[in-house]
Amino acid sequence: MRKRLFRPSILSDHKKVGKKLLPPFNYMLGGFHEISYVDSIIPEIIWIALLQHSCGRREGVELARALSKAAIKSAFREKKVFFGHVSAYAEISKEESESVLAGLEESGALESLRRVLLPLIFFYPECPLSFLFPNGVPELRNRDHALSDFKLILKKLYDRTSPSAVFALATFMYLGFLGDAVKVFKDLSLAKFEEIEKYPSTDLSKQIASGVRSFALMFFGRFAEEKPSPWPRYFWSQGLKLEKCDFGVQNEE
Repeated sequence: MRKRLFRPSILSDHKKVGKKLLPPFNYMLGGFHEISYVDSIIPEIIWIALLQHSCGRREGVELARALSKAAIKSAFREKKVFFGHVSAYAEISKEESESVLAGLEESGALESLRRVLLPLIFFYPECPLSFLFPNGVPELRNRDHALSDFKLILKKLYDRTSPSAVFALATFMYLGFLGDAVKVFKDLSLAKFEEIEKYPSTDLSKQIASGVRSFALMFFGRFAEEKPSPWPRYFWSQGLKLEKCDFGVQNEE
């Protein structure tokens, strides 16, 4: 028991206000619009989870990085933005999308991205990432297998503490670092972001995972308030048309 008293707390970055523990991004950046992780965030990070499931974690990150980097280079905005979530790609114009495709072709990532993300775009024709197929979305060779695989990925994401969810969320945040749109204070556990690779085997990695989830809730809470996107609602309504799925009741943090 004595040793446990000296173990770093997973909540050590949190600030106590009365009887509540506030996550770091909440007390540093102020309040935000309350959202549902399942309803609002899963549809935004599903593309990252799909890449990591199909290609492995490292290659999946590299492909996500290639797409985000090409979009940042092609899209000029007054404010710093990053392309870590599906809805961000809805803002890309036709001219910018052509530039993104050219950049991806030059980097050699285009065909891999098309191959892996095809099921998402095939099942969800209004997906903002459909610009990857300017000449039309090809048919899936094995629709039933692709849908079954897609459902498996989605099921893993439902538990926000699962490695699949944590690494997808961490990659989303990493893309924010890449675009210089996200910064953290050096005294936060998130400053040791690389430790997330050890999740869930170390206390520090669990602490960072908690910070990553807090960041996602803060980001998408503000996003829903300032620039609501139709994508999450479309994602779930279209999913019901594909096949009614019941993954059971999930706990929300």
